[in-house]
Amino acid sequence: LAQSLAQLHAATAQVGIAEAAFYPSIKLTGSFGYSSEDLGSLISAPARLYNVGPSISLPIFEGGRNKANLASSKAQVDESLANFRGRMLQALREVDDALAELQGRATVVEAQHRTLASSSQALTVARSRYDKGAVSYLDVTEAERTPLATERALAQLRGTQWAATAQLVKALGGGWAQGS
Repeated sequence: LAQSLAQLHAATAQVGIAEAAFYPSIKLTGSFGYSSEDLGSLISAPARLYNVGPSISLPIFEGGRNKANLASSKAQVDESLANFRGRMLQALREVDDALAELQGRATVVEAQHRTLASSSQALTVARSRYDKGAVSYLDVTEAERTPLATERALAQLRGTQWAATAQLVKALGGGWAQGS
């Protein structure tokens, strides 16, 4: 996105340069030096040489070329602007997708937390029934299996949630340095 914006700025600057070609150009040039036939009198006052002069350039016979350059520059701006808008829409789409993914993951994690709470409560009931002699220990171990599986699934979901968070950061144009 930043690259597209920089290209748009560069194309806009080229339009300014193309428009400036329609105006006269005035330059002032000068030179200074020494000129002598023998080395002994090279740095003397009569050997000094200087030149100053103006230069004026009028774009009288370059109208067609200047118009073509201006039209080309404006077309480049239009192309850069379309490219920038396309990249902007793509970036917004990526952010929207990443937010939706993150929200979906949060909903699933919340549901897993509810499942974990209810399976932990079922385990407590199974232990209480075992302590009273109403069920065998096999029922307690069966009740222990569900919370453990739910915790494992919850850990995996947290990993995917972190991956979705990283995708959102990337879509927003962020990043991180290695080692930090």
